[in-house]
Amino acid sequence: MISLLTEPFRSLRGVWRLLMGKPDFPSFFDVTPAGVVRSYSAAIVGLPVYALIIAAQVHAAAAIGQPLPAEDPTLLRSGLTYAYIWMSFPLVAPVLARLAGRGQVFPAWLAVHNWSVLFLLLLQSTVWILYLTGAANPQTAQAATLRVFVPLSLIVHWRIACQALGVAWGLGAMLACAHVLVNIAGQLYIFRMFPIPQG
Repeated sequence: MISLLTEPFRSLRGVWRLLMGKPDFPSFFDVTPAGVVRSYSAAIVGLPVYALIIAAQVHAAAAIGQPLPAEDPTLLRSGLTYAYIWMSFPLVAPVLARLAGRGQVFPAWLAVHNWSVLFLLLLQSTVWILYLTGAANPQTAQAATLRVFVPLSLIVHWRIACQALGVAWGLGAMLACAHVLVNIAGQLYIFRMFPIPQG
């Protein structure tokens, strides 16, 4: 039980140390089969954070005169998107790792990736918490998400691919871009299947 409570904190610290280029970052992650499975607890921890982000985004849209219609399937679309975020990587990344000749260390990449998603959710939530507390206006929060958080996410995935797989920066960038593009394509497809109703 203590391990389940402390592992998220330890792993998030490991993500930070990885991004800072600290060579001891692997010691903060459990990349055993059991540890890889437990890394999906990041999805559980991140769910309320994601819900806060979505609620804040809906509130911000209404604040700038773009309220969502009552019949908009926000909950369904957001739920499918969240599930896709966590399911797409273990389907796509093994192929990418094998193509890079690093298939044997894919479990480590998966574990680090899962905790990095939680790290990014927490990071993004700070923008929306500032908005909800009145420290940022809705336009600023939206702009920060698109112009700062999206590029930052790509950089984080790039560094994680390089460090977790032990590949060169160029190859790591290609792997990160491939993963992010698949992620974006899937989310756009979900949005297309459940669009905002036009008034």
